Amino acid sequence: MKRRISVCATCVLVVLSMLGCATMPRQIRPTTSEPFAGRWVGTWRSYNGPFSGELDLEVFRLTDDQARFAVKLTNAVVSGFSLTVDLRQGELVYTSERLDMTFTLHGENHLEAEYNNKRIGDRGGWYLDRVTSK
Repeated sequence: MKRRISVCATCVLVVLSMLGCATMPRQIRPTTSEPFAGRWVGTWRSYNGPFSGELDLEVFRLTDDQARFAVKLTNAVVSGFSLTVDLRQGELVYTSERLDMTFTLHGENHLEAEYNNKRIGDRGGWYLDRVTSK
């Protein structure tokens, strides 16, 4: 009986570890801001508490080294804003006294961002998928 439980537990652990490894496409580091351009939708969540919501993001290529984004968020202190970001080592980066953000591409159709809102002491992430025309 103990052997059967041990075998089942091992099988469950193997399956869970395989699922965990297979869920995220690898990060790509483009040499221009173009691959970030487009409309993205997804969710955001705070790492500091139970706060989360949905978001709708539009990224516009300005130059090879810069982009501008406009975002609308639900359940957030600020419901929308727009910023110009710089391309640094294949990531879009924004840094100021109040806010730091880093956008990373994972495959062609998945975008993640981490933020640090220094003004209110909150950190969190955005998890987005590209909206493709049909």
